[in-house]
Amino acid sequence: MRLSSTCSAPPDTWALGGGLVTPQSRGTVRLRSTNRPIVDTQFLSHPFDVAALERSIELARTIAATKAMRPYVKREVAPGRALKGQELVDFVRNRATTYFHSSGACRMGKDDRAVVDAKLRVNGVHNLRIADSIIMPRIVSAPTMPAFVLTGLRMVEMLTGRRQRRADA
Repeated sequence: MRLSSTCSAPPDTWALGGGLVTPQSRGTVRLRSTNRPIVDTQFLSHPFDVAALERSIELARTIAATKAMRPYVKREVAPGRALKGQELVDFVRNRATTYFHSSGACRMGKDDRAVVDAKLRVNGVHNLRIADSIIMPRIVSAPTMPAFVLTGLRMVEMLTGRRQRRADA
């Protein structure tokens, strides 16, 4: 989750905002008889997530108030210095948006709750594999694309039986 401002910002504006790399909220994906899954994201359902985003606003304000930043700061556009307490919580709930790095919806594992096995096969579904970020048990706390590219390359190796050559080899 990250905070997003939908207000119109003045020209020459800069932004400093926080984001949740490891949210505690957990959603669900359920299958039904049609081809469309039922997705319930449950964004910000865990109190830790809301508190962390509140704290990120406070930290951004602290950074913006430093001597080094003073020449670049005229005023806070959003959420606005006046917002505190429940109003700040409401701002977080209404303005937070996702990074769109879905993780864990079809997590890989060995337990009964795992959707995908170590060979990326969907449990209980013949001839279906997943090589996507949704198989990760948790969002990686780093740039996500490399981890997902490697997952895709691993899938290629499993399907073709050939090891992929490194570009620098």
